[in-house]
Amino acid sequence: MERKGCTAKKKAAIGDWAAGCSAFSWETEDQRHLWGRNFDFNRIADGSNVTYIPRGRDFYTFGTELEDSLDRDTRQTTDYAAVGVGVLLFPSTPVLYEGINEKGLMGGQLYYREFACFPQEKEDGRLPLQPPFAVTYFLTKCATVQEVIERLQEVTLVGQPLLGAGWGSRFSGRFPRFTGPFQTKPERRSS
Repeated sequence: MERKGCTAKKKAAIGDWAAGCSAFSWETEDQRHLWGRNFDFNRIADGSNVTYIPRGRDFYTFGTELEDSLDRDTRQTTDYAAVGVGVLLFPSTPVLYEGINEKGLMGGQLYYREFACFPQEKEDGRLPLQPPFAVTYFLTKCATVQEVIERLQEVTLVGQPLLGAGWGSRFSGRFPRFTGPFQTKPERRSS
């Protein structure tokens, strides 16, 4: 079902393919699963790094302390450890662009500027989830693809701006770096 305004937005975006990530997966002859992706940007957010999220850590699915928008009712605790490429801009929730969890579940965010459309409001009875936090949420809460499918019935992806930008817009500028319970090694600073 198309959301109001999404069709025109998608048609307009098709003419501007300046960036768009792709992913691929396959099963090997010995039944192993491989997943890969490209990253169609000339830069990523400052502070992006290999990020480890341990089991048993609290995080939030909506809002940030940095913007004074944190919805404390969305607090979750990780069931599974995950590692991937991400950024630790928010002490409340790390952002994984892609990763893998301790059960072998893999996934990533694919970016198509102005192509995705999400409701702007939270839906009663469902956990609000901002798209930048989706990979973190699913990798730390699910062991299988089937569990992801089931959890999708319990959440609403909400298109609320993050750092003043709607998801699907580029982040620009330098952001403060935070360390917290999600970072497992000291951050290297350039001199």
